[in-house]
Amino acid sequence: MRLWKSLVLGVCFVLTLMGCQALAKDDPSKEVKKASEEESEKVKVFSPYQEQTVPQLVELVSREGFLAYADKKPYLLGYSYDGVYLASIVHAKEEEAYRLDIHHTGLNKVIASIYIPSYTSLQYEEGHQEQIEAAQQMIDMGFRIKVPVQPQWIKMNQSIPLVTAPGGGEELTVERDERYFALWMDEVSSDERRKLHEWSVGGEAVVGEEALLTSYTAQKEKWTILVPLWSETGGIKLHTYTFDLKTVRTVHSEKKLQEQIDLQMQRKGKVIYRGPLRAESKHYSSLIAVAEELEQGQETKMIAYQGEVREVILLGAEGKVLFKGKRNRIGSEENEVEPTYDWETSYYVSLIRTEDSGPVEQLVIDRLNGKGDVVKTYEWYWDTDKMEFKQKN
Repeated sequence: MRLWKSLVLGVCFVLTLMGCQALAKDDPSKEVKKASEEESEKVKVFSPYQEQTVPQLVELVSREGFLAYADKKPYLLGYSYDGVYLASIVHAKEEEAYRLDIHHTGLNKVIASIYIPSYTSLQYEEGHQEQIEAAQQMIDMGFRIKVPVQPQWIKMNQSIPLVTAPGGGEELTVERDERYFALWMDEVSSDERRKLHEWSVGGEAVVGEEALLTSYTAQKEKWTILVPLWSETGGIKLHTYTFDLKTVRTVHSEKKLQEQIDLQMQRKGKVIYRGPLRAESKHYSSLIAVAEELEQGQETKMIAYQGEVREVILLGAEGKVLFKGKRNRIGSEENEVEPTYDWETSYYVSLIRTEDSGPVEQLVIDRLNGKGDVVKTYEWYWDTDKMEFKQKN
């Protein structure tokens, strides 16, 4: 009898336990909660560049997940109608707001910036509505940012095809080492290399191992590369460079360029500066090379190059010699010979920036005698309109 009662109790216990498990399994509130959590996670993920038009600022910054995205990556808003201006947005931690930058694709520099509030502060603080409206008016009426972009992320030190053709094509590579970046274009069929641009990291850390590449839709051969860097204040800033493939194809390859420099110098030359490429020309707008460095060239955020050398040459448009300094003579294409009367003559070359890690704006060459005294100083400034160095009187 006791055994029978025990079996009955045991069966009841098992049935009860199974029922509880079934109820727990079928509890709709738990399923709703789980689905809600999953949906919440989906909402927080920001998906960039889904629009066919340039998004309005207030709509863009109000999206779930945009703050987290802009905190780690730049967002490209779009081009102007003529492709001259490109707008980007990053989260500026030091200002607790977004920073909207206008990049000039011809000058390769930021020409205007404005801060706009985040969506949460936009809702609650007075004056923020006016701020974002002013920013919207700036990009709409001031710079006409109306052309959306579809950029792609490319990995450093890996080639990607830009133009493909039967039997070859062209590839782009962003090479990076500890101090410098270099932008190369390679012709697949001929193994010819052309260095489009080189710049210093400037002591700033790179954001990830990728760069942004985008093209202006109306001019398929006009491309802009953007490398995100961490600024000293902790936010993101962009180094940009724009190039036109039609122009690039006409420029001397690295091999031919080195041959051109070596013809002008007594020793093997080293290029320390390249100006912008000129359309329909085989030359850079300006090019500076040195030979026999007596000390390794130094670089800071305000100095692109500084060092003492035995030879220096400055070439202008079409490869014209604007300045040539050697041990025994100084000259140019018009004035070839100015004896130095000192075989120990050297030159202290300085390429100076006016902005932190910005473009070179000034060239200073000090001619030194054998004792290290300055005999004469030559100065040039960068003419933004003509895109070349002009000598100071």
